[in-house]
Amino acid sequence: MAASLSCSAGFVLGMDLGTTSVKVVLLDAQSKTVTDSSSFPTNSDISSTSDTHAKEQDPALIIAALDQCMDALPKDKLKKVKCIGVCGQMHGIVLWKSKSGCEWLSEDEIIRLIPKDVSQLITWQDGRCRADFLFSFPKPDWFTSDRERVTATEQSVKDAIV
Repeated sequence: MAASLSCSAGFVLGMDLGTTSVKVVLLDAQSKTVTDSSSFPTNSDISSTSDTHAKEQDPALIIAALDQCMDALPKDKLKKVKCIGVCGQMHGIVLWKSKSGCEWLSEDEIIRLIPKDVSQLITWQDGRCRADFLFSFPKPDWFTSDRERVTATEQSVKDAIV
């Protein structure tokens, strides 16, 4: 059962950090109508000359697109946001150094996240993980077949490498 949040007054901010664009929306919590929205392309794909299966993106460009979207929303309404919903790309991996992966900047009531000491985002579209690599992992006792092992390992590797 989904938890019920009380956002009866003010606004709900929705964010979609997608593969090709970032979208934000403000929803009036009482009337349940969209009052404002914005969308910007991320233009964050990174070309790979060494591997045609590589699919990586620049996290700084994704955050910049989010900043553009947020800047397009009315500041007076943003101050009245009571709930925030965020969705994003399918599984992906970004690595960052502990305690130095980002910097927060505050200027004129606007807070910005600046990524530093982070890897590129390896997206859900990346195709560099091959079956021979997956089969090199020890076989857990609870897998019943090699196909199940490949499917579960693919997902685990994409979701959990840190």
